Amino acid sequence: MPADRDYTVRLNLLHRTTRYTLAPDRIVMASTSGVRYLGYRDIGQLRIFTVYASGAGLMDRCAVRGKEDSILLQSASFAGIGRFVDESPAFRAFVRDLVARVHEANPAAHFLVGMPWAHWVGWVATLIVLGVAVLAGIALMLVGVWAGIALILSSVAAAPLTWRMVRRGPPRPIDAAALQARLAR
Repeated sequence: MPADRDYTVRLNLLHRTTRYTLAPDRIVMASTSGVRYLGYRDIGQLRIFTVYASGAGLMDRCAVRGKEDSILLQSASFAGIGRFVDESPAFRAFVRDLVARVHEANPAAHFLVGMPWAHWVGWVATLIVLGVAVLAGIALMLVGVWAGIALILSSVAAAPLTWRMVRRGPPRPIDAAALQARLAR
């Protein structure tokens, strides 16, 4: 097992900067509000997914669910309103080691890739709304309301990002070795 590894991240304006350390038997989470611990053997689920955030664009997240606690890590650290610092290499290395430690301590843990169902359904609904907006824009133009072109153009402009998020898919299982290989890219 590799030596202890640290990862420091601030999720957003409302969260404090937290330093996560992979100790031999647990994750240590330290911030100005105190120190918490989450044992690897207590982790039942670890999910990797991608989200979109203004100021950061696409970023990866790792949601870790334990018996009594959960944590959320992300590959971009909040640096100010509308500003994030990309920490992808450190994030991937940290999560890769975390996956190995969780798998070793709790072989029954579930590893998932893909955004949570609620997020994915929200993106699918957004894609449907964009399609309806394009049709509404066409209908407006057919009756002589040329403002419909703005509705069409704005919907078409939002479609690529929305489609990319839909294509990333809902949660699906992945084994620990495949997840580690994916994080090594």
